[in-house]
Amino acid sequence: MSKIKQSDLRVKLGLGESKRVSEVNGLTLIITGTQKGTSFKFQHRCTLNGKRIEKILKTKDLDEARQLAAERMLKVNNGNHPDEVQSHGLIFGAVADEWFKQQKLAPRTARHQHCYLARLKDIFGDSIVSEIREDQVHSAIVSLQNKFGTWSAKQTLSTMSRILRYAKIVYKAKIPDARDLQTLFNGGSHKHRPSLTEGDLDNNILHIFLSIKGSSSKSKDKHIVLTYLAFLMLLRLNEINEIKVSNINFVDKVLFIEKTKTLSDGFKVPITPELERVLRYLVKKSNNQYLLSSSVSESGKMALSYVSWTLTKLNIGQTFHGIRSIGRMWMHQNGIPFEVAESCLTHVVGSAVTRAYLRTDYFEERRQAMEKWHEYLHELLKDIVTFE
Repeated sequence: MSKIKQSDLRVKLGLGESKRVSEVNGLTLIITGTQKGTSFKFQHRCTLNGKRIEKILKTKDLDEARQLAAERMLKVNNGNHPDEVQSHGLIFGAVADEWFKQQKLAPRTARHQHCYLARLKDIFGDSIVSEIREDQVHSAIVSLQNKFGTWSAKQTLSTMSRILRYAKIVYKAKIPDARDLQTLFNGGSHKHRPSLTEGDLDNNILHIFLSIKGSSSKSKDKHIVLTYLAFLMLLRLNEINEIKVSNINFVDKVLFIEKTKTLSDGFKVPITPELERVLRYLVKKSNNQYLLSSSVSESGKMALSYVSWTLTKLNIGQTFHGIRSIGRMWMHQNGIPFEVAESCLTHVVGSAVTRAYLRTDYFEERRQAMEKWHEYLHELLKDIVTFE
């Protein structure tokens, strides 16, 4: 008796769950739960000359799917390729599936990639990779941009580009350079707010935090705390993301950064009373070795880049990295010596000879400078940045 039944087509599943039911002739029913209900599709697999061939059958009728599977198997048994198009070259749909299987992605990222992959396969699924033209990709991405928005189209294009590069490297296929199409999303230069250059830092900083607080994001309270941490530390995004709980010494008031962009031997950050208050709060929230932890990510680290993206999306004229510029401007305006201010941002100052003779990291001077900076931030934002 066949494993696939009409009742299988009416299976109701939770969001994101899937079920596979197989029978003879390589026919498989794939049932997937979606937000709109349950969707299903038929997949046919067979082997010809030692190479596996896969095909999603464009039907939702069980009897028709069985007939198509039988016809395809008849061609295979006679030594012929069951798909005329696929028999002439490398098919995008097959390459895309193969590429996706090679990826080691966190569950959330995998779901997003699968969505982009499905859109691309709907458009280019049966196309021969070497015959895909740049104008076809351009037209498809513009269509996706109009339908799903710029961000989704940009991510889909990035996935397309990675699949094509995979085909080029693994199969030596001639491919269009989809990376050039990133110019579709190029906007004007991202400038700081005028208040930064005019020296009115209070309004600029307040505007950033009030914009986050007034956003519709469900995680805005978390984003406020993380943005405040970035203001306190003035480190780069990836440097903050790598902080481990074991790097924090509350006794000696020192936070050790194992590696920065400019300092491979590490960097000591003085822990001021205000920074300690924030660090202790985040340590209690952490559920693994990282200060900014995540139970969803495979690495265990929070995707701080999402906070950066949210800040950019607010369209307030500031980026995550721009926080460092604000801190540096404040130090300049408040008489912090040049070398000390640059050291707070882990900038390398002077020539190699100068640094060889000047063997100091200005730790105590940085502590005093950071205490003043933190007192200023606390007084300015005490009514906005609150902790549970």
